[in-house]
Amino acid sequence: MNRIYKTIWNAATQSWTVAGELASAKGKSASKKVTTLTALSIASVLGVSNAMAAVSINASGTDLAIKKEELATNTLPIAEIKDSDRNIIVINNGQKVNIESDGKDRAKNVIVIGSQNKHIYDEQILIGNKINSPFYPEHGISAGKAGDVAIGNRITLGGSYSSGKDAKDAFSTAVGYAAQAVGPVVAMGVGARSDMRDTQGWDSVKSGIVAVGPFALAADNKNGTTAVGALSASNYDHSVSLGLLSGAANDWENRGLGEQFNPIPAGAENDAKRKERDEYATFKINEAQGGSPRMTSIGYMAGARGTNAIAIGAKATTGITHTSNGYNAIALGPWARALTHNSLAIGDSAIAGGTTKEEREALQKEITRLTALRDKADEQVRNANKLLEKDASAENKFKVASAQAALERVKLALARATEESNEQNYSLPVEKQIKYAMAIGSGAKANNAETIALGRLSRVSGEKSVAIGSTNEIDSNKAVALGNNIKINAADGKKRDGAVVLGDSSDGEKITVRAVNKAEVNGVTYDGFEGTLGAAKGVLDDAADQGRFVSIGSKGNERQIKHVAAGEILATSTDAINGSQLYMVANQVGANKKDIDANKKGIEANKKAIDDINANITTINQTIAGNHWIIADDKGNDSKVQNTNTVKFKGENGVDVSLDSNNKTVTISADSSNTPTVYTDKDGNKVVNNNGKFFKVDANGKPTTTEVKNDDVIVSVKNPNAGKDKAGAPTTITNVKDAKLTDDSKDAVNGSQLYKTNSDVKKNADSINNLTNQVNGNKDKIGELDQRINNINTNINNAVGDQVRNINKRIDGVENRVNHLDNKINNVDKRASRGIATAGAMGMLPQPHISGRSMVSAATTSYRGQQSLAVGYSRLSDNGKHIIKFSGASNLSGKKDAMVGAAYGYQW
Repeated sequence: MNRIYKTIWNAATQSWTVAGELASAKGKSASKKVTTLTALSIASVLGVSNAMAAVSINASGTDLAIKKEELATNTLPIAEIKDSDRNIIVINNGQKVNIESDGKDRAKNVIVIGSQNKHIYDEQILIGNKINSPFYPEHGISAGKAGDVAIGNRITLGGSYSSGKDAKDAFSTAVGYAAQAVGPVVAMGVGARSDMRDTQGWDSVKSGIVAVGPFALAADNKNGTTAVGALSASNYDHSVSLGLLSGAANDWENRGLGEQFNPIPAGAENDAKRKERDEYATFKINEAQGGSPRMTSIGYMAGARGTNAIAIGAKATTGITHTSNGYNAIALGPWARALTHNSLAIGDSAIAGGTTKEEREALQKEITRLTALRDKADEQVRNANKLLEKDASAENKFKVASAQAALERVKLALARATEESNEQNYSLPVEKQIKYAMAIGSGAKANNAETIALGRLSRVSGEKSVAIGSTNEIDSNKAVALGNNIKINAADGKKRDGAVVLGDSSDGEKITVRAVNKAEVNGVTYDGFEGTLGAAKGVLDDAADQGRFVSIGSKGNERQIKHVAAGEILATSTDAINGSQLYMVANQVGANKKDIDANKKGIEANKKAIDDINANITTINQTIAGNHWIIADDKGNDSKVQNTNTVKFKGENGVDVSLDSNNKTVTISADSSNTPTVYTDKDGNKVVNNNGKFFKVDANGKPTTTEVKNDDVIVSVKNPNAGKDKAGAPTTITNVKDAKLTDDSKDAVNGSQLYKTNSDVKKNADSINNLTNQVNGNKDKIGELDQRINNINTNINNAVGDQVRNINKRIDGVENRVNHLDNKINNVDKRASRGIATAGAMGMLPQPHISGRSMVSAATTSYRGQQSLAVGYSRLSDNGKHIIKFSGASNLSGKKDAMVGAAYGYQW
């Protein structure tokens, strides 16, 4: 048997009384009128000590007052009710009540207090009026099927359009005015909405959703969402929003204009009207595209957009409005922004990623669309306020609140889009999608692919560049800055990709890198170096790549590199050289300098000897120039013959003149025939004189064109006994008068004159030979001195060259050590990454939150390719005030670095 109650006013006792009636139910569904009336006094429940009369009036105005005699016989205390079904139904309108069950037995444990008289199911608790719209199809939409709890007026349960066993929405919990709960979900708060997509009811608990707070939205047919906070939105699958106006909204409904407050009868003929109503009540904000599941937003106005995105902190956001950007992005901190895929922004106002020109243009269109939605929401707020001015009912107050909630969500989306369209703050240096930007620190900004900005106000826009420290700026690609106040950019037009700058205020923007394969020192040229940055041999010029440098200071702020190991000294080595190696070179150079200084005296002496030789040679040349002989004719005409002059003897008219070059003898001969002189060549063949030139003759004695050199012509006196045209034995001419020796004399010279001439010539020849021998001797001495000087120069060059080569080797060693230091810095960077990963793993270890419980936990993290594992033990004391925690961690790759820790906490 089912017991149905209704409240009545007992005029006699001046108290409200619950009247109970028994109704039978057959099968799984029953609908009965009142058959037996039992009045139950609830005065004890309400704390009223005296009894009062009860009166009830139904919707049609009929007086349902219980007769006085019935009160005396039918009033029973609530505690004495012994109904096996334990159904309690209190309805004040006197209508029939229909309760149902899908089980084999009748519905039981049902509690209904309010106006609900149908769509009541097994073990439901329905407290309130107008629960579910009466215009939905029978057993269809807005019909929770079992175990639902609804407390409040105008609550909506269920949401399946199916009927019968296919309509499995069940176990909904809705608390609050106009709340909605569909399936195994929770909706708590005025206008809160939990509307899951899965309709399998009790089989869908894994997809359950939670909405807690005024107009909290974990709905729009999504699964596994959680929205906690006033106006929070989590209507993307498996998303979480915690905080006022947190989350990213998709479709937002002004519930004051929906089915509960603006019902339209069911049926296909009303589909168009329902569609028009729903479109006007719905705001398609669509902050995230492409589904974007598993987003987590925690904090005031925090908004995670993009698959797997996390935004924690007041106004922290990920992704870009109305796009699918931001998957796997994390923004942690107030106003933190992680706009692009796989980006990380930690710290207040930190920015990771940015927008392209195309995205900003799309945002302008989105701003226009959202502005129209805002105007629509403004209109709905004005209309709701007009209704409220006419009637200050709870319903109209709710409509104002619902319209205002929609307006706030639209305004939030518009503000986010406007902020992200700011070119100055968010413009990317490249017009393409980027990933893996990381900004950590207050105001840090990393807006290119795989960039890292770690430190307050550090800004990195170069691809794959890293800045660690405060107020650093990097515009170049693949550059590294470690320190504070460092700038690596192309301000002077030189790209500095790949530069490494270490130390506070070190220079990374005024450096010129030179490609060196040539050096000139004190007139000596060196080339053929290793590590020339592409310079050809003998070239010294600006390097094509201006980022090939490591800077550890600036002008006036230089730094020393300490503890540099000795570099390898080879022709191909690029190791850095330490001070001790350079000292050895300098020491040897100093020793060589002493030797060179000692050689200076010998060099000066040699120089003086050479100067003396040069003076002697000059004197000899002058002496030779002063030696001469005089040739004169028989008339007393003479001519001085200098050592550089040439004396020519001309034989004519049968006179033959010849010169023996060996004994410097001039022979003059003549022919004694009619043509007493004969001209022959050195072979004795006749030649003829033609204007001072001599030509051979043919067999007929006629001249030919073959010229005979004057030196080859022999002038002879013709021997009468010789054959025709042949010079015979020499002929002697006697009684020749002394000839006049003048420059124009043509007299024959007699033997005595010639003898004297020959004697003079011989004397001069002897003098010349003596001078020649002296000159040759001086030449030999000069050659010996030249050889000694060359030997000295060779020794000096060899000594200096050896020292220079040693210096070059040591310099090469220094460069190799710099590279070795670079490798060590890279190792330090990796080790730092491992340390960060290790610390992060220890920080991830959970601890118990229930008093007296212990926990053994493990955690792993990955940071910049370095992964670490942490294990720990923690315990919370029985009184919940003392916490102890022990943990240890180590990286999983590279050199193992362990970290251990212990902690104690006291809470009150």
